[in-house]
Amino acid sequence: MSAKEPERRFTPRMDLHLPIHFRPVSSSDAHDEEKSQSLNISRRGVYLSTSLPVTMGQAVELQFTMPEEITGKPERAWRCVGRVVRVDKRGRLWGRRGIGIQFDYYELVPLCGAA
Repeated sequence: MSAKEPERRFTPRMDLHLPIHFRPVSSSDAHDEEKSQSLNISRRGVYLSTSLPVTMGQAVELQFTMPEEITGKPERAWRCVGRVVRVDKRGRLWGRRGIGIQFDYYELVPLCGAA
């Protein structure tokens, strides 16, 4: 019998499927931006599927609407910069790979009409 790996999560994950715009920070090429969907999310990170080539430690930018279930505040659009902390094998998720991203920085996207 193998010992269970200790829990490393600081915040609970929620199985929410949110639309996410995702791109590597180092790229300004529009072809390197992808519309994806979260598979689970927490206050500190997100797990999603992608067909883009990503590597461990790579900086990425995401934009999505963070639900009230996560923050405890009304739903708002967020722009996040984070880094890839997990890369799964390609093909497990509909021919795509799963990646875990830890948020390093985020900001709220201004509301329309806000001064």
